[in-house]
Amino acid sequence: MVEWHWDRTNNNEDLGFTKRKRCHVFTARRQTLKAVMTINITQRIQLAFLLILVKAVYALDVLTGKIFEKIANASAYLLVVAISSSFLAGIAFTYKTGYLQQVSNGYLAGLGFDSTAGSNVLGAKSMRKDLPLLVREAAVPDVTAKAVLIVDKTNTKTLYEKNSGLRYASASTTKLITALVVMDIYKLDDIVTVSKRCTEVGASKAGLPEGTTYKVKDLLYAMLISSSGDAACALAEGKVNSDEFLYLMNQKAYKLK
Repeated sequence: MVEWHWDRTNNNEDLGFTKRKRCHVFTARRQTLKAVMTINITQRIQLAFLLILVKAVYALDVLTGKIFEKIANASAYLLVVAISSSFLAGIAFTYKTGYLQQVSNGYLAGLGFDSTAGSNVLGAKSMRKDLPLLVREAAVPDVTAKAVLIVDKTNTKTLYEKNSGLRYASASTTKLITALVVMDIYKLDDIVTVSKRCTEVGASKAGLPEGTTYKVKDLLYAMLISSSGDAACALAEGKVNSDEFLYLMNQKAYKLK
């Protein structure tokens, strides 16, 4: 915006001079402004590229925002479905097994209230010596073993027994005690020689030749995997005699009792 200033004078000559001077100033300012606003082709390309970049970033933000919103909504829906399904499955399980009833009976018994199960179920605050008790009757499974003995270790109560007073050979459980004693007196890379007596054992054998040498770990593999009696014999008399090894086996079994 250009303001014109007219001098208040009665001299016509001075008035004309002032008007011409103001016109020259206005023209010079307009030319200067036009020169400032002029941009070259390189700057126009840069501005166009910047505008395209801004529009692309805006479009990408709008697009990804909608995608993430859909993913978040779907994830929340699946989470609600999973939690609801788990809750319903838990209710169905507790109803079928009677778990909640057992816990409530035990809790009431711990508080001193009378209940059908007493304090012998899950949730009780005190433990009795005659536990555990059967919550419900269940058929005894068909056991093909000649003798069975199941004892609760916490109170030595017999849970199930079948011919528990009869004596039977310990069979391959002796090899487990043998392995435990071997780990006490040997190193796995120790070398053991197979004696003639060990090749003549009557148990199942790996067929180890007399006089051959093996590492302890190899003999352990043969004894525990193949139930090799000759390997067990070689380990039993490799570092001590058989009587001393038998004594160590009994001591180990006594400690595990």
